[in-house]
Amino acid sequence: MLNGASLYVTWNGVVGVRAVLLDVGGVLVVPDPRAVGGVMGGHGGATDPDDLIRAHYRAVHEADGDDGDFDWPGYHTGLVVHSGVPVGARELCNQGMIELVRAMPNLWSYPLPGMAATLRALAGRYRLGIVSNNDGTVGRLLAEQGLCQLGAGPAAPVEVIVDSALAGVAKPDPRIFTLALDVLGLPPEEVGYVGDTRAYDVSGARAAGLRPFHLDPYGFCVAADHEHLADLADLL
Repeated sequence: MLNGASLYVTWNGVVGVRAVLLDVGGVLVVPDPRAVGGVMGGHGGATDPDDLIRAHYRAVHEADGDDGDFDWPGYHTGLVVHSGVPVGARELCNQGMIELVRAMPNLWSYPLPGMAATLRALAGRYRLGIVSNNDGTVGRLLAEQGLCQLGAGPAAPVEVIVDSALAGVAKPDPRIFTLALDVLGLPPEEVGYVGDTRAYDVSGARAAGLRPFHLDPYGFCVAADHEHLADLADLL
């Protein structure tokens, strides 16, 4: 039982799932805690990567809604609060985070621990693909970080990479998932999608007929209407 939703598995993976599509931000990579810690620490907040990653997921949870309703300003405010920045320094720290995002467009590029190995293991169980709201560079990012690439290579092989900036459609619009399904040639009910938000990922995947898995490492989401994963390796 994972956060109130059952995940049934067999020796070779999740029952009924032949392929898994993956989000990138919040699933494979997170905002670089070294850069974020530089801002937070400068205003009296946390600098430890584990603390900052937890603060990230808590801020995502609090900003998350349904059907595309995600409060990005609220996320940045929550990140400052849950990073332990004192009340009197939060406004200035929030401005520092805004400046960091502007100066570092590749901020969301820090692979979660063990992710390369997890993806290689998943590739041995499922057909894999990527569906991400991104800026047109997600394929290059994943290859540079040694996480995956299209087809054979040094990292985990994936069959399709759909980047919203190149596709012209973004989550939660179900059409972005259809683009990946067309490449896989599988019915949607045989494909899982792992994302870190209800707003973009659970609602979008469900609208496309896929089986959504909500990656929620700290168990912040208690909704019982979808399945949860504490770790991507739970799919193994």
